[in-house]
Amino acid sequence: LLGSFAGVVADRLNKLKLMRMCDLLTALLTVFVLFAPSMVWLLPLLMLRAAISTLNVPAQQSMTRSMVREDQLLQATSLNGLVNQGSKIAGPLLGGFALSVLTPQWCILINACLRGCSYLLLLTVKNSEAGQVSSEGKGDQEERVALRTMWKEGWSFMLRSRLLLNSMLFGLVGALAIQMIDFQFT
Repeated sequence: LLGSFAGVVADRLNKLKLMRMCDLLTALLTVFVLFAPSMVWLLPLLMLRAAISTLNVPAQQSMTRSMVREDQLLQATSLNGLVNQGSKIAGPLLGGFALSVLTPQWCILINACLRGCSYLLLLTVKNSEAGQVSSEGKGDQEERVALRTMWKEGWSFMLRSRLLLNSMLFGLVGALAIQMIDFQFT
């Protein structure tokens, strides 16, 4: 639900700062999960954590484009995809192993610590042009266009393109099926 909005926000803000903020807030919200007294508190915390994490993906993709040379962009994108897909396989396996050795509370705490490590790692990235809107004349024009207008233009473009719309719907159904199998049924 927030993917298109997250893309517009990532285009508007400094990508590096956005990624840092997402990691820091996600780490804090993960720690708060430990102290949730009931499901009434836990579910909104998890929803807020997932919403914040949604902002990280478009910022990371845009950041890759601004930090990697044009001739190495395909390789960098492929490596990002490999890491993301590999984490979908290795993550549950490592998580299951950790859960068999540790308590759920320790697993949540380790998750928060690793997100904090990600934040610290991002602090080492120089903030020069990383994450800034490129200065090829598009920065001034984009700042004048309202966020809502950009969001509406993106949706109208998608709804006009039959191929893109069908691809998005197919992807949505596939993602929902995977979510049901991976998380909900379990």
